[in-house]
Amino acid sequence: FAAVALLMGWLGTAQMAGHQVAINLASLTFMVPVGIAQAGAVRVGQAVGRG
Repeated sequence: FAAVALLMGWLGTAQMAGHQVAINLASLTFMVPVGIAQAGAVRVGQAVGRG
């Protein structure tokens, strides 16, 4: 991602801003399911450990 950000910097500030918005939206839509999956893994681990 950092290399792409450097390449986007050659295009200008408007393109860089649009790229940053897209990256933030992608991160947001990715992190919510990951957080739910991690919470589920903790719950399953506790249930298995409990017996």
